[in-house]
Amino acid sequence: MDEATWTGLTDRHATRGFPPEPTDADLKFGVRFPDGSKAATVGDAFRNCANPADRPEAPRLVDAGGGFSSDDQHYQSDQRLWLWPLPPPAPFEFVIEWQTMGINTTPSTIDGSVIFHAAERAQPYWP
Repeated sequence: MDEATWTGLTDRHATRGFPPEPTDADLKFGVRFPDGSKAATVGDAFRNCANPADRPEAPRLVDAGGGFSSDDQHYQSDQRLWLWPLPPPAPFEFVIEWQTMGINTTPSTIDGSVIFHAAERAQPYWP
């Protein structure tokens, strides 16, 4: 990519959601549960969820931020994702796509039982 395109891409990713609405060219994550339900990190993730105790429409996958660094040739990022509800204790698909960077829809199978059992040991943060 030329320098202007690269800078536009990394700047857009750094400010995604503030306010740029995601496009097909942006980095996206998604999940598909065994029952066929799916969610992706596209659009207004917390629409109609003003109270943290409210239950959003399921399933919901939210890009909860992260950090990145880049220079004129490299891009490195870490992302935090919030998934609700927890996946079932069965394999499910995690998907990544970033068309602008040549990454087509790429699924990977994750063992949901690991997440499910870790959640059994979780402690509430608020009483």
